Amino acid sequence: MRPLVPVFISLVIGTLLAPYIELKDSARYFLFALSLTPLLISLARPSQYGWVTVAPPFFVIGVLLISPYIRPELPSNHIKNFIQESTDRDTPGIAFEGRVLQGPEYSNDRTRFEVDSNRVLGSWGWQEATGKALITIDGHADIVAKGDYAGFIGRLNEPGSFGNPGEFDYAATLKRRGIYATAFVKDELLVRRIEEGSGPASWVE
Repeated sequence: MRPLVPVFISLVIGTLLAPYIELKDSARYFLFALSLTPLLISLARPSQYGWVTVAPPFFVIGVLLISPYIRPELPSNHIKNFIQESTDRDTPGIAFEGRVLQGPEYSNDRTRFEVDSNRVLGSWGWQEATGKALITIDGHADIVAKGDYAGFIGRLNEPGSFGNPGEFDYAATLKRRGIYATAFVKDELLVRRIEEGSGPASWVE
């Protein structure tokens, strides 16, 4: 077999499976170093099957190449990092504010908005926040529109996918749009328009 064939196949498989391999950066690089072991042994003791040893390191390289795009390093004040604080079942969630980038979109008696977060009411009071979130409101809500600066009280969650590998990946679709958090708001009463939209976000596309 030509040596470039296993290299190419391993690289492609690594990029395809990267979304399903959740490892910390240190673990990925350790895995890469470990994958070099059979290659180094084959170089020291050549054999006719030595080409097989190039597959593991290039598989890991494929994972490393794609991982920064599907799991970028997010800032500490990213809206995703406040998910834990919104899980108290005795409250309707956590209060947060942001600029409405897209919406409203209506589907199955629910309303969705894409919001660029600005601040969150955390355990230490109001804190600056960043990052986009997809907001789902139960019912037909039209209290805010694209471009408005609004406040919400809802439960934050990390987007999840419930299908099998190869099926539609909802979480990956949102992440490609830069959305790493979703929020569910129980009622329109938990939504407040703070400032009417102005600027590029409110312009008609």
